[in-house]
Amino acid sequence: MVAQKGLIGGFVIAIAFIIALAATTWLGAQRVISDDEWIAHTHEVLKDINRFESSVFEAESSVHAYVITGDPKFVEDFNTAATSISSNLESARHLTSNNPAQQQRLDRLAPTIEKKLAVMKDAIALRQRGDSTAATRLIQEQSQTIKVEIRQRIEEIKQAESQLLNARLASAETSVSRVLFALVTGHVLSIALLIFVFYILNRSLTTLRKTVELKSHLADLVESSNDAIIGATLDGTITSWNKSAERLYGYTASEIIGRSHAILVPPGQPDEIPQLHERIKRGEQIDNYETVRVRKDGQKISVSIVISSVKDENGNVISCSAITRDITERKLIEKERERFFTISLDMLCVADTDGYFIRLNPAWEKKLGFTIEELLSKPYLDFIHPDDRKRTLAEANKIAAGDVTIAFENRYRCKDGSYKWFLWNAILDHENQLIYAVARDITERKLVESEREALISELKDALTNVKVLRGLLPICSYCKSVRDDKNYWKRVEDYITEHSEALLTHGICPKCYEEIVKPQIKEAKRKQSGNNS
Repeated sequence: MVAQKGLIGGFVIAIAFIIALAATTWLGAQRVISDDEWIAHTHEVLKDINRFESSVFEAESSVHAYVITGDPKFVEDFNTAATSISSNLESARHLTSNNPAQQQRLDRLAPTIEKKLAVMKDAIALRQRGDSTAATRLIQEQSQTIKVEIRQRIEEIKQAESQLLNARLASAETSVSRVLFALVTGHVLSIALLIFVFYILNRSLTTLRKTVELKSHLADLVESSNDAIIGATLDGTITSWNKSAERLYGYTASEIIGRSHAILVPPGQPDEIPQLHERIKRGEQIDNYETVRVRKDGQKISVSIVISSVKDENGNVISCSAITRDITERKLIEKERERFFTISLDMLCVADTDGYFIRLNPAWEKKLGFTIEELLSKPYLDFIHPDDRKRTLAEANKIAAGDVTIAFENRYRCKDGSYKWFLWNAILDHENQLIYAVARDITERKLVESEREALISELKDALTNVKVLRGLLPICSYCKSVRDDKNYWKRVEDYITEHSEALLTHGICPKCYEEIVKPQIKEAKRKQSGNNS
């Protein structure tokens, strides 16, 4: 009886202990689940902030591209990115509604973003009005300062979320430890239950850790980006592949994951990725690396790649992610520009502010007879007529100061010792301190002008030999008319033959100059401007 009571008592105690243990275990498990949900919530906030930052970057890149190219497509890209910025900011506000400190940080970030968007919209407006120089200057002078401020604000938000994430991870580990402690110290009667719960919790902990690592990795890849984002191990094995990568290369994720990146390298082209991965291992980031890749259908495409390292919790580089953008169309445009530069009949050049040519098109060789190497090896003042050097140097200083040169004339020496007249238009690239200029050969026009002046002089000399007429005789060398005493114009040959024995010469009257010659000059300049553009 006593033994039975003892057994019952022991059983009751065991049951009570099991119930207490179960209650303790259940409460601990609930805490682990709660911690996991908050960890997932924190990752969602970080992912949303990354999308927001990516949208800001895409908006800025679109504005830069539009200012440089004038392609309206980039304005559409900017508008799309601007809309994403607003939606992502609102999403971040919603996700952090229970965090007053983050709400305050977002409140400080919002005006800066609005200011940034306003500057970019002003730059677009300037470019749409044709003032690309002012648009570039606006971006350089204002956008960079705001960009730094935005990055600081975003970094503050990220750091706060990262600290919160670390705290929640620590809390999760503490909760798991408490549960394990309760199980380990349980009664022998709950050994079976202890083993089962321990197994479940241990598996949950392992899954939780893997989930944290995977989410951290996916956050860096920014799955929602329009660019192709690829994850790979340091030996080049592809581990992740987003939808944009599928569209760009033609491979599905199931086809490519687990295979080597070498499948994307065109046959016969050296594989530069191992060297890039070595730089990543040293902690470097590869920005805007341009190369050629091959699609699944065999088509070659030009791409720009940004490669970043992925580190573990100890700061060790464990893998890398690559953001790839298709620049095939841009490369074709650059090729067309190069072709235009090469075949242009005008002399095109790039010069530095120290007085040397940096690049010349083939028209220079045809016009002057010097090789490109000869023209690049000396200061360009060495090829200018001595009488024009002082004027040319003064004009070059004006360009270096930011002025635009239009219709500047000077003479360049040919290899045979003769000189040719050039008409110049030039502008300074402030960012790179390079002068871009186009010159047109106007030697024939100068000869015509010289001949015209000589004809006028000859006419004046001939008029001194007029025997019948008195005073000045108005004559138009272009239409060959003479104005008589009654203010009527007659053919010069008829009039002078009738009234004198003077020899005839020719010039240009003001009327003919205004109505005929001047419009021809304007038309020539207009065509020149069209060719330059």
